[in-house]
Amino acid sequence: MVSLNIRILVGYHKPARLLKDKCLTPIHLGRSVAKTASKDGIISEKDYQWLLNNMIGDNTGDNISDKNRYYNEMTGIYWAWKNYDKLDNPDYIGFMHYRRIFNLDFSDKKNEIYNKHELSNRLKNIDILCGNFWKHKGGIYQHYYDSEFYGHKIEFLDKALLIIKKLYPDSYNKINELVHQEDMGGFCNMFIMKRDIFFKYCEWIFPILNTLYEEMKDYKYQKHEIRNIGWVSERLTSIYFLLAKHNSLNLDEESIIALDQLIEQERLSKFKKFRYKILSKITFGKKRIKYKQKYKQLRMCEKCQRFQ
Repeated sequence: MVSLNIRILVGYHKPARLLKDKCLTPIHLGRSVAKTASKDGIISEKDYQWLLNNMIGDNTGDNISDKNRYYNEMTGIYWAWKNYDKLDNPDYIGFMHYRRIFNLDFSDKKNEIYNKHELSNRLKNIDILCGNFWKHKGGIYQHYYDSEFYGHKIEFLDKALLIIKKLYPDSYNKINELVHQEDMGGFCNMFIMKRDIFFKYCEWIFPILNTLYEEMKDYKYQKHEIRNIGWVSERLTSIYFLLAKHNSLNLDEESIIALDQLIEQERLSKFKKFRYKILSKITFGKKRIKYKQKYKQLRMCEKCQRFQ
């Protein structure tokens, strides 16, 4: 029977449903700058104390917590890389968000979200678990360009590609090809990786991000554009997943639950779970798969609502 040591960080920047068990470790992102204004305004003392009392921070040991306004959740991922022993040196390390989680098998135990035995069995033969791949015409590059309305500035991705060409010339041509193909790896910087793969990922991505930060630090940001380095990191993580597939690593995909959205849906209809359960039994093919997935999501949603 497989029993892996699995640790999944759950990133927070404000109080929310606390997801914390033997596998899940909440981490306060940007703790060193938490009392300065962010996109959500200035945090209250009460909310700040809640974060201090309920989770670790990304501001201890070797850290880049002060860059969180630019790097987003990557400050937590950097902290995990540089302070791995503080997490008990897990066999697999993951990252999720307080409002976005993987739709994995939930646990029937009162104080656990995920079924650790099921998760161990699933991970034992894979190197990376990530969000579902999807397609966009023109690929990662075009998707970034099309997101300008949200503050994405294509010059940041252009600069990152030039940095890759300088730092990793042997893989640049392949990366430039992947960035324009329709397939895209899961976004949101969500994953569960085998320890050695995680270290290789960090050794690859952070030199790019750090160089990008230095070369773009004098950029005249509008307020809603300050997170471009973090947004670029999502595309780089996607590229890393595509490279992993190209290099024949064992990569598995899983759907991502938008937790708050699902909870609201469930509140609007108490009959949905029962309906999906019945439909998952009486339908066939793709419809059965779809209803099974929806039923599974709502059960996970119920579990997370009670986990407070």
